[in-house]
Amino acid sequence: MKIYEIEIKAKSAFAAPLKGDALFGALCWQIQNMGLDLSVFLKDYDNNPFMIISSGFYKKDKNYYFDKPLAPNFMLFGESDVNDRKKNDNKKYFSYLGGSLIADELNYIEGLDNDERRANDYLPLQNTESFIVFADAVHAAINRNTTSQDEFAPYSTEVFFYTDKANIVIFAAIDENRLSKENLKLIFENLGKAGFGKRASIGYGQFEVLDCKESVLWNNNLEGNYLYALSPFVLSETEKENFNNMFFQPFTRYGKHGDTFAKSQNPFKKPVIMADNASLVNLKTDYNKTYPIIGSAIKGTSKIMPETVVQGYSLCLPIQLEAEIEDK
Repeated sequence: MKIYEIEIKAKSAFAAPLKGDALFGALCWQIQNMGLDLSVFLKDYDNNPFMIISSGFYKKDKNYYFDKPLAPNFMLFGESDVNDRKKNDNKKYFSYLGGSLIADELNYIEGLDNDERRANDYLPLQNTESFIVFADAVHAAINRNTTSQDEFAPYSTEVFFYTDKANIVIFAAIDENRLSKENLKLIFENLGKAGFGKRASIGYGQFEVLDCKESVLWNNNLEGNYLYALSPFVLSETEKENFNNMFFQPFTRYGKHGDTFAKSQNPFKKPVIMADNASLVNLKTDYNKTYPIIGSAIKGTSKIMPETVVQGYSLCLPIQLEAEIEDK
């Protein structure tokens, strides 16, 4: 498989984060809408995936910004006093240009906690890089059968804007024998016009594709004792057998069918508990540079479309954690 990076620029607010598993589902609909037979692509997805999509990260010039690994601070920064621990808690990203991914040598950057804080709740620290700004968008539910003012029912939706400080980059591993680079770019372009995620029908989640090129991140001779996940994932049975250690944040995907099935009688899928972006996995087996992928395909989540597949795979980068937790 070849790994490409698709650089995009947001053209509207978003109502859903760019998570790899959700992006995979949305792109599958675009493949179907192109007239290609999606069932052929998904037939052997649990053993031979044709496409694996990462979550959205940030790219400024030639520098990539990834979420801080989900490991204890002492494993990332070493032992420190109380003040340093508080400062390290505020570091939300690390920048990567090249070289080795060694935890205590990474350039960590203070940023907003996008999952727990809103941008206007506090004053950002000096030199803070913030790539997302949250806001409340007010909408009105309209009853077209009446003109009574009693039917006016405004409601708000929390949305977020990607700032111009950086573009968004998404990594995609594809089997070019089944999906070409040209079609990969095309399905991203079509998704950008249609909109991604919640509220896409009223203009949210639109973006422009700036570039689609083979990624150089995996060309370096990276080595490490942990794998850094670039999207939510579920370990395969083989990986569970070869499992040593793991640091992760649980993420529950309450899935819903998109496109024409979004308004079907039962569009909802069974919830799937996954490990989130930036989780770290240590396996007994060596890192495979030619196949930097962990996870598995997830089936059986839909009653109305039994052939539905959820991407439980993740692209990964090796990272070196110098400190280890001692056995007790």
